[in-house]
Amino acid sequence: MKIEFDKKNDVPISIEISRVPNGINIKNETAKECYFNSVTTAKNNTNVEIIEGLGVMISKDKSAKAFAHAWNRLNDLYFDVTINESKKLNEEIMEIKYLKVRSYLVDEFENGDNIEFSKDTLRFVKELNKKFE
Repeated sequence: MKIEFDKKNDVPISIEISRVPNGINIKNETAKECYFNSVTTAKNNTNVEIIEGLGVMISKDKSAKAFAHAWNRLNDLYFDVTINESKKLNEEIMEIKYLKVRSYLVDEFENGDNIEFSKDTLRFVKELNKKFE
């Protein structure tokens, strides 16, 4: 599968996240289960893709920390059922940036598949966190 890069910076593409669209059936939005949440959302809604990438939490003290994350896309609208606008961010977190590494269609997953982040995503998390130190 192809990683989508920002051509200038050779980093994953930055994504703007919108509210969860009306009519999206959410079965699971448990914290720290974003990949499962994303796959479940795609399985329960027509034409919803699974997006794998990184979240970058920017604290009010301007420090940053990257983490592997998954969310969804419906047409041109990206949304996150795990960290959505209906939930309050931690008082110390100012913003979360999203960087897309790859996307999947739900039919690429079978029941019982081990759902885990790609080596590329984990490598980007590690490299970014080294830069943030």
